[in-house]
Amino acid sequence: MSFQVSDLLSFDKMVTPVLIKVIYWLGVAMILLSSLLGLLTAFSPFGSGIKGVLVSLLGMVIGVLFWRVWCELMIVVFNIYDVLKDIRNRGSGLS
Repeated sequence: MSFQVSDLLSFDKMVTPVLIKVIYWLGVAMILLSSLLGLLTAFSPFGSGIKGVLVSLLGMVIGVLFWRVWCELMIVVFNIYDVLKDIRNRGSGLS
């Protein structure tokens, strides 16, 4: 998948699917860092102990899972756009 300046300026190629993948990894990093912070505070003198550890681990797993699903849905939306564009081009003989 190569990008040319004319494709980007005319919006013939979408850059958002690539950006979604970058945003996905940044989101995973943030979820993991916040879960690590939750684990560290669970063992602090004011922390909630084992209950805080379990909540932090469960939040990490559920957070990463939901983040993955959301990002995949966004990529599916852009893939639908590509398929519809191909169907339009085939119907008008532009392929």
